[in-house]
Amino acid sequence: MKQKLVNRSERDGNSTEAGRTSFARACETVMKVLAEQQKPFSISGIARESRLHRKTVEKCIELLSNLESKWLDDYRLALHTVDNRKIITLERRTGLLSYPPEIQKLILRARHFPMPSNEIYVIVNLYLWDAKSEKKAVKLEENEVVERLVRHGQIVRSKAGFYLSEEGTTIAEGALELYPFLKQQKPGKEQF
Repeated sequence: MKQKLVNRSERDGNSTEAGRTSFARACETVMKVLAEQQKPFSISGIARESRLHRKTVEKCIELLSNLESKWLDDYRLALHTVDNRKIITLERRTGLLSYPPEIQKLILRARHFPMPSNEIYVIVNLYLWDAKSEKKAVKLEENEVVERLVRHGQIVRSKAGFYLSEEGTTIAEGALELYPFLKQQKPGKEQF
């Protein structure tokens, strides 16, 4: 008994000259379906809607997901698993990803690395004035911040003024890495 094989595209009435759809055309069709419908689809659902083979749709989705960061500036593919089925949605980018990279960095820095404390300003300024030994001590107005730093051992009080301890120097170097703009805001010694 011989069985006649029928091309799926011919069966569906979507035949092309060669009987096959190119991979590029298939990916374009998948994107078109997702963009026009703006609703979640399973891989099988996209295959039915686009009249493409399920494996072809799966390969297109995999490719598009891998290339998303380079080519999909305004949209992102989201893959979800619901009841052992992969559901794909095309979502418009919102939130942090909708901003240019420079603005993203600024937002992240502001969120996770807030402005330096008053203590950091004092420690960094002593460091910038090179007040790391008793010979190079700087006179400072004694206030609550300075007293706290002395109690914690980050600055040392001497007859000549105040200077950084070893711990204070380490903190100042770390703070300058975190807040490089402090190097440019070196105030005069009379401000403290």
